[in-house]
Amino acid sequence: LVEGLSEYAVFALSPVGVILSWNAGAEKTFGYSGAEVLGKSFEIIFTGGDRAASAPQNELDAARNGTASQDDRWNVRKNGTRFWGTNTIETLYDASRTFIGFTKLVRDTTVNHLALEKIRDSEQELRLLFESVKDYAIYSTSLNGTIEKWNAGARALFGFDSGDVIGHNYAELFSDDDRRAGLPAKELDIAAKHGSALVERWMTRKDGSTFFGSAS
Repeated sequence: LVEGLSEYAVFALSPVGVILSWNAGAEKTFGYSGAEVLGKSFEIIFTGGDRAASAPQNELDAARNGTASQDDRWNVRKNGTRFWGTNTIETLYDASRTFIGFTKLVRDTTVNHLALEKIRDSEQELRLLFESVKDYAIYSTSLNGTIEKWNAGARALFGFDSGDVIGHNYAELFSDDDRRAGLPAKELDIAAKHGSALVERWMTRKDGSTFFGSAS
């Protein structure tokens, strides 16, 4: 079964990290043949920085102590190129339950990792844009209207600091008459059904004063 897992690198290690077996998936993933790695330390698949930080030994120690079994990190191929891999390592015992080493599984997850990195970069850019806009009140809510984000423009326009409103329902920004009429829930319902809700109404500041605003 292990030999047939061509998409997963699966290999066994001695208690000190010497490679004892090497499947077809490991050869495909790392570029080494079994003859090139058997009997060598599994440190060869770690980056220089990780080796200097004792990551190989730390990984073995964590697995042996039962404190960790999976780690995502950059791995190094025979040709020196790197790939992002999900590493799973487990202790290995013989039939008499004597500890004899480890089994390690590595899966190339570079595509997913890079996609997530792009998402994180986009989220960072959006966050910076969100926080820097001061001429417009921008805030986000949960499905039921609980305020989750509150920008500088919202602080300037409504007078509430983020700590005053985050976790509160955005209905607090409506007049008493609008709340009694159920307008907060109606706006959310329209936006949920149609993708947006464009409104013009009186809005309430922290000091109780009101202003007429256009909102989306």
